[in-house]
Amino acid sequence: MEQEITRKGINSTKNNQHADLLLTNSEQIHKTYE
Repeated sequence: MEQEITRKGINSTKNNQHADLLLTNSEQIHKTYE
């Protein structure tokens, strides 16, 4: 049971990092075109 929770926690952390990367990339693109 605890392993399942940990796995979900790791997955959500990875997803958050991925979303941050996408956000950072789109921000950099906007700055480039300004």
